Amino acid sequence: MQVNLKGLNEHLQNSNGAMGDVVRTRNKELSELNASAKWCLLAVEEAEKRKEKNMDQIKKFMKKYSSNEKESTKIIEDLLGEVMEYKIKHSDGSIDYYEAFKLQKDHEDFKANVNRLEQAKIWDVIVEMVRRKDLPDEFEVWGELVELGTRFRRVYEPLDIANYFRHSKGDDTGAKYMTVRPKRYKFTQRWHQHANVTGFELVSESNFVAEIEELMNEVIKPKNKTIEQVENDLASIKNKVEMWKKDEKIVDGDVFWGKSVLSKLKEKLAETNHI
Repeated sequence: MQVNLKGLNEHLQNSNGAMGDVVRTRNKELSELNASAKWCLLAVEEAEKRKEKNMDQIKKFMKKYSSNEKESTKIIEDLLGEVMEYKIKHSDGSIDYYEAFKLQKDHEDFKANVNRLEQAKIWDVIVEMVRRKDLPDEFEVWGELVELGTRFRRVYEPLDIANYFRHSKGDDTGAKYMTVRPKRYKFTQRWHQHANVTGFELVSESNFVAEIEELMNEVIKPKNKTIEQVENDLASIKNKVEMWKKDEKIVDGDVFWGKSVLSKLKEKLAETNHI
């Protein structure tokens, strides 16, 4: 039985009188529903309204759909642009944006961290909506969101990794970054790989630097790997990096290719081999 849900709340508020007659006249089946079924239909309508509202909320985060009026809502693309400026500024100097962010010496590093937290807040909300399937079935901005999520992941995840190792968060718990990797990166990576019909890889172009940091820790304070194993793992990562660099779907400027961290690990391995 097909029931028109539009305006159902108003129709069901009064089961007698004129409004009840409208229900019986326009939809005889509806008037025959028992109370439980009516409440189910009300719940469905409310859920659909909530999903539409959630989609509108996501649109407010996106430049294409935001209004021209000044709002307090942060825009994903604007935040991305600010961090890209930060990244580019450090691309020609002696220190890249990963190392600069990790050191947090200047005010611009602090601003980049505030930006990271604002962006994280947005994507945590979006990911949770998608994860709960709390969006309309025909989610009209899905393709655009996948593309935006991919850029966000590639530009911002290295900053999350830098922050993780800056605070040595794994030292106390023994947890590696990959085991506590934020959902906002896991899900945006899966969206991208699903859209491009590729298998899920734990280590990706946006997080491989975390693996390099873990290898560095193994060289400094061996726990689970021999030097030979570290060298083999490093060679494997370098092969993946070369493969990603050749991938035409990966925008070179968005990715942090880990040059500084790779150099540090090579130097540390060279020192170890000469001991």
